[in-house]
Amino acid sequence: MHVLKRLLLASSFFLLACSHVDQSEDVYKPDATGTELAMQVCSACHGKSGESIASQVPKLAGQHKEYIVIQLSQFKEHVRASNGGMTFMWNFSQLTDRQMQELGVYYSRQTPMKGEKTQSSLLIRGRALYENGNSDAGIPPCASCHGNLALGKEAIPR
Repeated sequence: MHVLKRLLLASSFFLLACSHVDQSEDVYKPDATGTELAMQVCSACHGKSGESIASQVPKLAGQHKEYIVIQLSQFKEHVRASNGGMTFMWNFSQLTDRQMQELGVYYSRQTPMKGEKTQSSLLIRGRALYENGNSDAGIPPCASCHGNLALGKEAIPR
C-alpha cells in the first residue's frame, strides 16, 4: 500500500508540474531554437539548466550531446517511453533534427550537479557495485562503460 501511495504521489507531481509547460504555437514552430525549447518546455520538469531536483526527473545538466540527441530521437520515433509519462506532456514528433542537436548542445554546456558527500552504507554498496559489479547477479561493473569517474563519453551517459 505504501508503494502505491508513493507512485500516485509521484504521478500527481508529474501531471501538475509538467502540465504548466508553455506550449505556445511558437514552441511548435520548426524554427524555435533548442535554447527556446529548453526554457519554454523542458525547464518545467528538468529545470532551466537541467538541474532537476525531483528524483524521478533525469538531470540533464552536463550530459553528453550525443546521448541527449539519441534519447530525443528515440522519444520522437516512439522507440523509447518515459517512466514519468513525459511523452504525453510534449509532442516529440515535432522536433527537428536541428532542434535535437541544439538541445544536446545546450544541456551539454550546463554545469553538472554535484552529489552530496556522504558515507552512507547505501553509497558504499553502490560504489562497490559500480567498481566491481556483481558476478552472482550477472551485473558487470558500471565503470567498464561509464568510466572510473562516471563521466561517460559521447553516447554513454554520465
